[in-house]
Amino acid sequence: MSVLPTEKALELERLEKIATEKRIAYEKLDNELFAKNASQDIALLPEYTKAKRELTQAVNDYNTFRFSLSVAYNI
Repeated sequence: MSVLPTEKALELERLEKIATEKRIAYEKLDNELFAKNASQDIALLPEYTKAKRELTQAVNDYNTFRFSLSVAYNI
C-alpha cells in the first residue's frame, strides 16, 4: 500500500469535508420537509432539490478522486 502525497491527501480530505457539509445541509432540509411533525412549507422544495443535487455532485467528486487515487497509488 502506497502513502499518498501530501497534496493528494489534503485534496481527498477537502472533498470529504465538502461532501459531509452537503450531506448535513441535505439532511436538515429532508427532516424539515419529510419527518414527523415536519413543516409543510412547499417553498423549501427548490432548496431541497438544490441541496440534493449539490450532495450528489460532492459525493461523485469525492468518489471519482478516490478512485483515481486507488488506481494511481494502489490504495
